[in-house]
Amino acid sequence: MKSIFLFRTKLMMYWVLLPLLVLLAAACYYNQFADNLMKLYPIITVTVCGIVFIIVYFFRGIKITYDEIRDVGLFSRRDSAVINEGKTLILKRVKRGRVEITLFGNDGVTAGLDWLKSTGDAPRDISLFRGKAIGGNKTVRRIMRFFEIPNEDIEKALSDNEFSCDHTLASVRREEIEECAVINIIINKTV
Repeated sequence: MKSIFLFRTKLMMYWVLLPLLVLLAAACYYNQFADNLMKLYPIITVTVCGIVFIIVYFFRGIKITYDEIRDVGLFSRRDSAVINEGKTLILKRVKRGRVEITLFGNDGVTAGLDWLKSTGDAPRDISLFRGKAIGGNKTVRRIMRFFEIPNEDIEKALSDNEFSCDHTLASVRREEIEECAVINIIINKTV
């Protein structure tokens, strides 16, 4: 099944590995000079386990398929939502090289909020998934290509202030909200 993976963790977070790597290198070097029975193998083992734990702990991402969008990572929120016809994927570039990804729609479930029940309205669109991924325009291009938007429409959506186009799988709308570009990908067809 076709999917894309977007990182949520900046590589700068892995700088905490440097002291452990220095300790591991020193322990491996001085292991040959140790005279006791176990040498420095316990500290080498603990350091390697610490390195593996930090890598696993900080590894987080967002996986998008035609069926769903989900958080990936052993220590992540493990949030997920189904992507199908009528839902809207909203891409918004925020500060510090991040893209905010939000899935709006309705799964046919009425809200459990008393004030919403009292209005008697039909089920409303709500935020089903929310996450931030590392990237900028390149990440937005990858997501739009994934939903089979042609390259010329992608470039227009990223450069024009107001843009809209319809395609078989998804429709794209771009608008400026508070001096920030927001790209809406409306799913037209469930794959």
